[in-house]
Amino acid sequence: MFSSTLVRLRTHLAAAALGTAFIASAGSVGFAQQEINIEFSSSAVDANWGVMIQAMRDSMEEIGKELNATFTLNVSDAGLNVDKQISDIQTATVKQPDVLIIDPVDPAGVLPAAQAAKAAGIKLFTIRTAASDPAGLYDGAFETNLEPVYAANLTTWIEGLLAADPALKIKAGILYGAAAQEPQLIRGDVVKTIAAAHPDQVEVVAEKFADWSLETAQNATTDFITAHPDINLIVAANNQMAMGAANAIATAGKTGQVMVATYDIDRPTVQAIIDGKLTFTTSVEFRSYGRAILLGVAQIAQGNYPGTLDVKPIWTVTKDNAAEVLPQLAP
Repeated sequence: MFSSTLVRLRTHLAAAALGTAFIASAGSVGFAQQEINIEFSSSAVDANWGVMIQAMRDSMEEIGKELNATFTLNVSDAGLNVDKQISDIQTATVKQPDVLIIDPVDPAGVLPAAQAAKAAGIKLFTIRTAASDPAGLYDGAFETNLEPVYAANLTTWIEGLLAADPALKIKAGILYGAAAQEPQLIRGDVVKTIAAAHPDQVEVVAEKFADWSLETAQNATTDFITAHPDINLIVAANNQMAMGAANAIATAGKTGQVMVATYDIDRPTVQAIIDGKLTFTTSVEFRSYGRAILLGVAQIAQGNYPGTLDVKPIWTVTKDNAAEVLPQLAP
């Protein structure tokens, strides 16, 4: 671990043999810690991202000891405005951080700014990749690797419902996040795939991009219910939108009649499953997100990133196990 770290430490090693001797005793001779400066351009800092960012800060001491590093982290909030994010990335580039994290509002829209940062010698990490990203632009990525797992978990759950009740007819509404954020589209598209495989039992009757917003999802779900009174499943791409859907369902007097499936794990989400407001979720905790991202970004800065992030566990929660899962989640 220390061999790659030493490249960036302010030491006065003059020979490889001496360097080897210092590597063996690095913990006892007090080498200067590497300073890793991180800029994080967020698409929007909502409640979920706030927990993740705080987890990054909370993990700095632990990971710093592990990697003999110290960290600075500056976060900018684009508020889902691509022009604001382009400006944020440009400002971060001027600061010359060791790693720039980009959570793109619109991957194509921010691409020139990201390429300029890369040309300036800054290492880049993205929360979400896109088909439009040139090969080699990003030194590491995150959510893209998890989306297929989430989709498989939702597929297993829905197909389990169909197998348990061959007479079941699912009328589904889909609440996507932001249109330009491609990887999350699989969260809703999986329902369309299931409908294609089971056309006699599953039909997608409504869909909307709700921009990760509780209020927008609540209004959309109200529209879904009005247009399709027999709708009985809402699939929401995050827990904030799922709670908005649950609010609309409650207002319509249909709690317990319309299932709500989503993709985030935290105590409020699991408690909502226990309370019967939500039905299904699958994901990792946002605190796990934060720690994994900080570790991966640090490894990128030090040149020893393994290519994947160690994020676990990936939970699947229904009412059957929600009470068991709840105590295991961070308060």
